[in-house]
Amino acid sequence: MYGRDYTIEELTVSKTAARKGLDNRPATEAHGSNLALLEDFLNSIPFEFTLTSVYRSPVVNTAVGGSPSSQHMNALAVDLVPHGMTNKELATWFWANQEDYPELDQVMWYTDTNHNHIGICPPGAQNCVKDYPRGNFYKAKSEGSQYSRWLPDEASMEEVLAMYRQTRPVRFAVAKYTALAIGVGGAFLLYALWQRRQSA
Repeated sequence: MYGRDYTIEELTVSKTAARKGLDNRPATEAHGSNLALLEDFLNSIPFEFTLTSVYRSPVVNTAVGGSPSSQHMNALAVDLVPHGMTNKELATWFWANQEDYPELDQVMWYTDTNHNHIGICPPGAQNCVKDYPRGNFYKAKSEGSQYSRWLPDEASMEEVLAMYRQTRPVRFAVAKYTALAIGVGGAFLLYALWQRRQSA
């Protein structure tokens, strides 16, 4: 799915809407504009996945048990099932690559399903929760259940790094250790210059 055009049917997909005959078309121009930004985001994900929910009209959001404040209703959230990895691994990958995805508002993975919920707030988006992307990571049992803040543990990070270090740009770890090396090297350089001035 990397680098493709999505149809309006894909961006408004809803089994519940189809089963119950509910209208799930974007209601405003703002929704259409946000969907275009969301499509750009989807095309930046270098993994295969299946979309299960993108835009939801308020009536569809209620029917599926979504949060009353769900960003699906503003066309700024997507539910997707990653291929070839777990939803926890995808959340871990996004956490490791936050620098490449500054538009991330929420990333959530569920313990009883295989999908991720991802909310965004890119430049130009309308009706974000805040005026800026919050960059929050969560886990929850299921859609609509109580959620808690989440960060990947060391074992999860190592697993994801091992899986993708050859083919995927995991820049977080590289940047961290590069900054550390520069910091240590810079300290030694300053100390050497200071010693030279003292002996002059």
